[in-house]
Amino acid sequence: MIPDFNDLYYFTMRLLRKYLFPLAVPARVRRFIPLIRPNKGTTSGAKVVNLYDRYLTEIDPAWLNSKVILEVGIGESNSSCYEMAARGALKCYALEPYVKFHAGVDAPLLSACAKQHHIDPSTLASRVLRVTDIAALDAESVDLVVSNSVLEHVMDNAHLATSLHRVLKPNGRMLHIVDYRDHFFTYPYHHLIWSKKVWHRFLDPGDLPRWRIGDHVTAFERAGFSVQILKADPISAEFEKIRARVHPELAHYSQQDLQTAFGVLLAGPAGR
Repeated sequence: MIPDFNDLYYFTMRLLRKYLFPLAVPARVRRFIPLIRPNKGTTSGAKVVNLYDRYLTEIDPAWLNSKVILEVGIGESNSSCYEMAARGALKCYALEPYVKFHAGVDAPLLSACAKQHHIDPSTLASRVLRVTDIAALDAESVDLVVSNSVLEHVMDNAHLATSLHRVLKPNGRMLHIVDYRDHFFTYPYHHLIWSKKVWHRFLDPGDLPRWRIGDHVTAFERAGFSVQILKADPISAEFEKIRARVHPELAHYSQQDLQTAFGVLLAGPAGR
């Protein structure tokens, strides 16, 4: 099959992304690069927390009140942890092993959050602890684990799952909002048409292992969690464009796995 213009454009842009910005696209240049979007946490912690609230309020209206919360992969600022602390969380661990803390981004977000909630900034900041290694947290010390657009970037699902199981309290739960699209969002499923060799050698920016929702369910269940899929939404029209071109190496995935673009997973320790 002869590649069409979209394939060639995609391939070229992926190469540029991989080799010009092998770790991350700097915030100062991100807006000038086609197909790249900023993380909501760099602009507003409230937007991220509102996403968590949308799903957790139905389960527990007091999901924030006096809880110890761990947010996985918070990014270059602690903004969403500030927001959760301002709304009632007792403490919020901001876990970020890979992205360097950016004080210049963080400071105005802390100030804005404190002003919005009429809290002294230093008091608010004292309830947020940034950590780079989950091993630093005590066993069964966390009431709730949350993440937004993070699990799709994790390379070792098994290690993360067992680590989260260790720190979560017996009656705790987790909410993970996962973006399973190709992160060149104009082409949400284009990452599924390439072989593993081509993807990893030329196209993977280094943090997109192409996990599907079933991979995360399996990893959590093997670690001892009970998992519920709250959302597994496809972008049907876009998936139809590449359905016949999904690479044979990915044929073992279910239709739900392949089509899911937006996933939400709720989990808790099984049998506790």
